[in-house]
Amino acid sequence: MWTPDPAHRLLYLSTFPTSPALRFVISTSIFFQLDLFEGMAMEIPWKHWGPSNSRVFLDDTHIYGMAIHGSRVFVPKMGTPDDYHKGHILELMDFSPLAMKHHQGLGRVVREPSTIDLEGELITTSLPYVEVLTKYCDLGGRGWLWFDEDKIYILNDTKENVGFSLY
Repeated sequence: MWTPDPAHRLLYLSTFPTSPALRFVISTSIFFQLDLFEGMAMEIPWKHWGPSNSRVFLDDTHIYGMAIHGSRVFVPKMGTPDDYHKGHILELMDFSPLAMKHHQGLGRVVREPSTIDLEGELITTSLPYVEVLTKYCDLGGRGWLWFDEDKIYILNDTKENVGFSLY
């Protein structure tokens, strides 16, 4: 059974409902390394902590949000235009240092920085993670996604069909 490490939990911030939305995944481990009681300033500039301790993702779909548990993030993604009829792909991103060390060929290790151009301002982030993509699954219409140690839960809240799926 997988148990999240309290020292490597994630914080999620979104600029939704702006379009496109920015979704920030931030490692909380940086907050345990700060000594704010020994004369440090209360404000710490982004450039000192943000780029190496976070990832920012651009999301213009607004269909589903990210689901976060411990050091893992699930994101539903639409298939390519050719595969649109097949449904969604669930992307798991594991930001745990242990996942980076012991991924054993499962998924792809993402270490390279990513940059988003936000109206001429470049935001570069580089928190490493392991990415695993699922096969296509039917998420129905607009819904909610969350997960725990063992299962993925999807609540479909369309007017035509209210349902609950378990993967």
